Amino acid sequence: MGLFGAVFLAVGAGFWWASAGDIRRVRDWRTLTGQAASVTVVGPVFLRSGLLLLVVGAAALGLYQLVDAAPYDSWLYG
Repeated sequence: MGLFGAVFLAVGAGFWWASAGDIRRVRDWRTLTGQAASVTVVGPVFLRSGLLLLVVGAAALGLYQLVDAAPYDSWLYG
């Protein structure tokens, strides 16, 4: 999950850089005039979803480590 998050972050940052400051929201999808203008919407979407995947992946890894280190008779183990 973290690997996908890192890839999405890299791609989103590249799209953000390629859009040259004309960043649009998803609700502005209907205002696009050409096929190449979709980068202005896709960049922030990839960036945000990549960050979400990184956070969720780190939380899952932390919970795995916590449960793995719990003693056998702990409530956390079951």
